Amino acid sequence: MSIKGVPTDAACPLADLIVAGEHTVASRGLARQQVADLTLFAFAAGESVSEERYPADTVYVCLEGTLAVACAEGQRMVPAGSCLKVCAGMGHAVSGADGCAVKFLQANA
Repeated sequence: MSIKGVPTDAACPLADLIVAGEHTVASRGLARQQVADLTLFAFAAGESVSEERYPADTVYVCLEGTLAVACAEGQRMVPAGSCLKVCAGMGHAVSGADGCAVKFLQANA
């Protein structure tokens, strides 16, 4: 798998690689192949993605803010520096907790 868009000359905070404008959701693919996808997301305050299902397991790694992951079992909070796995095929929606802005890495494998 080839990873793109990550600096090689000096380390930087992962959250600095993506910015959401007001009232937007931004995404930046870092790697996309049959075996795995890595995508950075930035949600402006109040933005969300409605329920989705993925054929593979999904891991969310929160970089800034607190990510809210809503599924049939209830809502899970993922604070900055933490991660959460959603099993393959489980419907779930994501947003910033309490409508706040959030940045996170999504890995599907």
